[in-house]
Amino acid sequence: MNKEIENFRNLTSFDLTEQDGKVYYGGSIRLINSDIETIPDNLTVDDDVMIARCTKLKKLPDNLTVRGKLIIFACNITSLPSNLTVLGDLYIAKSDNITALPEGLVVGRNLDIRESNISLIPNSVIVGGDLDLSYSKVTELPNGLLVGGNIILNHTAINSLPDKLTFGGYIDIDNTGITELSEDSFIWKYIYLDDLNEEPVLKPTKILSSEETNKLDNLRIALHTCKVELINTLKLVKW
Repeated sequence: MNKEIENFRNLTSFDLTEQDGKVYYGGSIRLINSDIETIPDNLTVDDDVMIARCTKLKKLPDNLTVRGKLIIFACNITSLPSNLTVLGDLYIAKSDNITALPEGLVVGRNLDIRESNISLIPNSVIVGGDLDLSYSKVTELPNGLLVGGNIILNHTAINSLPDKLTFGGYIDIDNTGITELSEDSFIWKYIYLDDLNEEPVLKPTKILSSEETNKLDNLRIALHTCKVELINTLKLVKW
């Protein structure tokens, strides 16, 4: 048995299996107040992963796939791996050393990084559900961002929206610096403007046809049912 896998089992009681260079666990993994320092690379977990107050753990394993939720709470992890895939929700809180999301991040459902120190979102990120950036350090959204649900930006320093932005619900720009929306933006459904101090100048926005709405619904279905093989195709959708 791989020594790292054996050490992980001894410290956590989770019995990982190894096959063809990949590591698997068939249930949920909960690491709370653990002294674990490393998690084996190439790990696939069939259910949720919760990592809370594991202060000795500095990084997540390379090529980590979580088929449920991934919760990172009050940890000293400094960065996320570039090939991270989470098919459920990704929630990051009170982990101040994480300041950026990785390239190629795929989140099948909701991405919640509110009140975090994260300031950078790469343009390759795909979110199948809601994206909550409220009270975070994010100052701009990448051009071409693809979000299947709502985008919540309230109480951020974001001053403008990218030229091309795709989302399937509403966008909350309350208490931001956004005062104008480009007519070239790909705005889906409607804009949420509750309790703005000043009424923004709104230019005409794109109204989706039923065909385009169906394409978005297909994106959500593909991600929510874990049909990851469809993601590369969906990235190429042009409106």
